[in-house]
Amino acid sequence: MSSEIPGLPLGSSVTADRGAVAIGGSVSQSTIIIGYTIEQHEQRLKVREQELRELFEAKLGLSEERCRTVERELQGVQGQLRNLDTSYQERIAELKRLAGELEALQDQVPDARLKEALSALSQGRTKEADALFAEVENKAQQAIELAARAAFERGRIAYQEVRWQEARGHLEKADRLVPDHDEYSTWAAKLAYDLGDYSTATRLWEAILARIRTTKGDDAPETAVALNNLAVLYQAQGRLSEAEPLLKQALAISEKALPANHPDLAIRYSNLGSLYYDQGRHQAQGRHQAQGRFSEAEPLYKRAIAIDEKVLPANHPDLATDYNNLAALYWNQGRFSEAEPLLKQAIAISEKALPANHPDLANWYGNLARLYCNQGRFSEAEPLYKQALAISEKALPANHPDLAIRYNNLGSLYRDQGRFSEAEPLLKQAIAIDEKALPANHPDLAIGYNSLGSLYHAQDRLSEAEPLLKQALAISEKALPANHPALAIRYNNLGSLYHAQDRLSEAEPLLKQALAISEKALPANHPDLAIGYNSLGSLYRDQGRLSEAEPLYRRALTILGEKFGRDHPNVRTVARNLSDLLKRQDRPQEADALLNRIGASVP
Repeated sequence: MSSEIPGLPLGSSVTADRGAVAIGGSVSQSTIIIGYTIEQHEQRLKVREQELRELFEAKLGLSEERCRTVERELQGVQGQLRNLDTSYQERIAELKRLAGELEALQDQVPDARLKEALSALSQGRTKEADALFAEVENKAQQAIELAARAAFERGRIAYQEVRWQEARGHLEKADRLVPDHDEYSTWAAKLAYDLGDYSTATRLWEAILARIRTTKGDDAPETAVALNNLAVLYQAQGRLSEAEPLLKQALAISEKALPANHPDLAIRYSNLGSLYYDQGRHQAQGRHQAQGRFSEAEPLYKRAIAIDEKVLPANHPDLATDYNNLAALYWNQGRFSEAEPLLKQAIAISEKALPANHPDLANWYGNLARLYCNQGRFSEAEPLYKQALAISEKALPANHPDLAIRYNNLGSLYRDQGRFSEAEPLLKQAIAIDEKALPANHPDLAIGYNSLGSLYHAQDRLSEAEPLLKQALAISEKALPANHPALAIRYNNLGSLYHAQDRLSEAEPLLKQALAISEKALPANHPDLAIGYNSLGSLYRDQGRLSEAEPLYRRALTILGEKFGRDHPNVRTVARNLSDLLKRQDRPQEADALLNRIGASVP
């Protein structure tokens, strides 16, 4: 049979033995006279046949794959001997084609060497031509490697100046030109990760890990780095069970290979701590398991900080990351007073150490703003959210998932401040990005739908809110464990909507389910528990079940008051709800005393 290499123009046809592949292509012919005879051709084939036969029969030191190759080569030589006239004509045509290709290189090789190689070809010898092509190949490869290095360095320059899109183009070019270069591949993968292209980053990192394991071994420090990086990438995609063994293996290698205070060890401790933190938030079944994962994360974070505080300068960006990580853990445990100074420390370091539009700064601003929002300090949160958004809009592609987080956070703040017309376009923009960038059942999509649905609820656009809140719940039920705290929020919000629609019998099981999850998954004094108590208490109040509502309100008020003080908006809301309940029970003096103590008034 015959075929052509795709993309090349058809040239003179080449025949093949039955079952072989014939290759056609353009032929560069020379005017050289070939003095190579059919007898010489036969003798050359017989010599090669004998070499291969001896090698095949001996098989000493040959791998199984090499044995198969030798067998195929022997069959090829024997096929040419059986079709001697045809193979001779093919050889003559090939010698002329090679001569034409050599003549095309006359400006790149010495004249004397070129004449010597052409003369050898006329006698049927190809050794001299092969040597010349090898020299040209080597020079071209050097040029390719030089071009790759230049592209790589341009990428590093652009990366440091936070021109990441431009940096990615340079780094990917370097990786294409020299694909097995670990440094080029690593940086190309890093940029893909930083820009949210997780599929490209995964492909690159899996190839890097396989290559390093082959060349360096399973216990090499370089293998630990590759394991760590691939694990972090899996973690970013929510593939936590795949990430954990990689991080543990990386840590075990590093603990054996590195001194006790080596900065890379701090990275390993921090990353394993972050995984436990994410598992506590997303995968834990119940409060004790969640807190168990958190309790495993805390000493790892603290070990990372202890190492970095010893070996790094006081304003090193890695210290900012360390402080932020521990602060996030404290935030999820409701330990807000411990989280705030750590976040402020992270920002202070990063403002000194990083460019003004670096994405890490956006993360730290956003995290501190979120803490302020939970404490009802909206006026302090707003400029931080705006700073985070401005940085991300400059540094990231328009459809990056981190941008969706920024839009959602600022939009949610505006919603909580009653600035509904400013909130809506931001929340819609967040959803539009996530719908393009994320899988259909990604938990972050549920956050977007929940945020916009909650806005519509606050605006009494209840029929528009309902499908969004249902969609958020459906995604969360598929993507999260049954006792995940985020599921409690989804059940609570949909139940509260049904309450607002006077669908009280539909609201009650949802609110009870929300509260049951929160009581299992959260510490007993967590503010989200107070939200659940307040929502179910309000439902019981409107059902006339006043004696059941009162203890729920009081629990909510105790938690929020102890966490935030009487000036927090949620404290005042619960106080008004409890005051209304007391008045319905003909206890006006208690109602007024409560409001006076809190400093709230009935709207």
